[in-house]
This record gives sequence, C-alpha cells and structure tokens, in this order.
Amino acid sequence: MQHIDLSELGFITFSHVSISTDLKYAKVFFSVVQNKLPINKVEDALNSKAKAFRKYLGRMIRIKFTPDLKFYFDDTFSYSEKIENIFQNIDSKD
Repeated sequence: MQHIDLSELGFITFSHVSISTDLKYAKVFFSVVQNKLPINKVEDALNSKAKAFRKYLGRMIRIKFTPDLKFYFDDTFSYSEKIENIFQNIDSKD
C-alpha cells in the first residue's frame, strides 16, 4: 500500500475529524509542528491531496460511501500555548 508523503509540509498531526450525518463529508482538523510553509499553504496542499487521502481511506474503511475530505487548521494547540504563556507571565510577576 502506498503512503502519502507530507514531509515537505512539516510534521502534520490530524487532531479531530467531524463527519456529516449522511457520512458523505468529513472535516479533518490538523496541526503542524516544525512547519516548513505558512499554515494557509499547508492547508491548501492538504486539500489538494484530498483525493489521494480519500482513495487511501476508501481501502481502509467499510462503509457505502467514502466521505469527501476538507482539511482545516486546528489552532487549539497554538491557542493553548498562548494561554500558558500568559499564565507563566502572571506567575513570574507575582
């Protein structure tokens, strides 16, 4: 089985998937560590590879339809980091 190479984008982690009730559409949320491109370029690159992901996924799951995939950047990690830094700054001032 062939894998999808994402090494040119950085270290990609898929954090969450939200699937429509009819199982035809899926929102795939990702985060990037050591990104090699701006986030919007990474998102565009992932969405351009959506067909390859869908084909790969179709071989792995057993449902009537393989969902159409749309990739979205998950900023939860960066937001958490920002909040953590704020708390650290508050603690250091006390």
